[in-house]
Amino acid sequence: MAYLSLKNVSKIIKHQPVLHEINLDVEKGEIVALAGENGSGKTMLCRAVLAFIKTSGTITLDGKKVVFNEQLPVSAGTIIETPNFIPNYTALDNLKYLAAIRHQIGEAEIIEAMQVFGLDKKKDQKVRDFSLGMRQKLAIVQAFMEKPDLLVLDEPTNALDAKAVGTFINLIKQLQKAGTTTLFTTHDPQLLSQLPDRCYHLVDGGLEA
Repeated sequence: MAYLSLKNVSKIIKHQPVLHEINLDVEKGEIVALAGENGSGKTMLCRAVLAFIKTSGTITLDGKKVVFNEQLPVSAGTIIETPNFIPNYTALDNLKYLAAIRHQIGEAEIIEAMQVFGLDKKKDQKVRDFSLGMRQKLAIVQAFMEKPDLLVLDEPTNALDAKAVGTFINLIKQLQKAGTTTLFTTHDPQLLSQLPDRCYHLVDGGLEA
């Protein structure tokens, strides 16, 4: 049985199909990319996997059904659209605030995760003073810092330069070795050519290989 499985998943908003009978199986530890134009349904599909929206069809994770607005059967790290942080908090305090929800990691592990993108040097800087690229790096850190079973990342390299994209690619490959499954969306040709085990295209809410 696939680790992540979508069977006939559809979503209609205001009489318009935004997801149309999506069928997708992702194995444990696999890296799968979703490419497509804006409005093609990529973000909506990520939301469906994370139980953020109600859909028809069936989604399972590790053999257990994903239910709208309920806790996922596995631990997940995510980036969906523009990352939101508390502007007047420092980078470190933002991450500590998020880590306090699950109580799985402490400050040492958070700082270690920040080191991947060199954000440990900016840990005491307030997020309101961060550039868009720095905020995106911080968003990636919050997604992986607790070493989740699943990563669902919507346009994770938005606003990143080529060097940071390379760092991200290496990071996801390292996490894959530890068993992390990754589903991500992107427009980035560098990412599509270097990272995924498989790539699918979303066109008008439908999935194409």
